[in-house]
Amino acid sequence: MFAVSDKKILWLIYTVLLGMVPIFMRLIVANLVNGERIPVVAASDFISLGIVIHISVLAEIRYSDTHGATWKQAVTGVTVLALIFYSVLYAASVFSEVSNEVNTSGILWSSMFMAVVSFLVSLVVYDRLAYAPEAPVEVAND
Repeated sequence: MFAVSDKKILWLIYTVLLGMVPIFMRLIVANLVNGERIPVVAASDFISLGIVIHISVLAEIRYSDTHGATWKQAVTGVTVLALIFYSVLYAASVFSEVSNEVNTSGILWSSMFMAVVSFLVSLVVYDRLAYAPEAPVEVAND
């Protein structure tokens, strides 16, 4: 189904693991602090992970020499739409800090779901980019 390539391994290390640093730091700090003053999970951590993943997709698509302009436009559109959704979730998360009218568990579960979907979409994109043939280079006749 999905083969392992150097490009995907680097993506997992440099994008996904680094994008998960806020999640790891929160887990460490929450376990070091006595009591339950720091929640173990927070929506903002998953939102930042999703944003990092989608920014990496935009950067990779931008500099890709593969065929399929329609495919690249579709991926760019989905990525921009996801970034907009993440922005809305982040704004709701910030607003929830000052208002009890916001469903914080809904924001948390939505951000976790979106982060998983973003990971899967990005995995498919990087799989296609890792094994797509490069576009031929046109040489001008002098």
